[in-house]
Amino acid sequence: HFCRRCVPCTSLVRRYRPGAERSRLPPHRDVQAAVTAVVELQSADSGPGLYVLETLHSTPRPASLAVGAAAVHNFELLHGVNASCDEAGGCARYSLVVWFQIGDV
Repeated sequence: HFCRRCVPCTSLVRRYRPGAERSRLPPHRDVQAAVTAVVELQSADSGPGLYVLETLHSTPRPASLAVGAAAVHNFELLHGVNASCDEAGGCARYSLVVWFQIGDV
């Protein structure tokens, strides 16, 4: 197990879409959580939106997730989301995000 004492503390559904309120999420670390799980609910036709970086100046590496698949990472992972696609196509990307904290089980 990645974190035997982790318990879910926050969950949210995120929508990313060019021209909308959230089209990207710049590189960041989830410092509010010990562990984060991201479940791909609907992917955009343009390919992966989630990416990871080794440093702020490194080349982003796409993290492709099939619908229903999850990526789980700790607070140290530098990552972001970019929803760049043709708005005429299937552009919206939906993800379920669950933040876990260390707590009593």
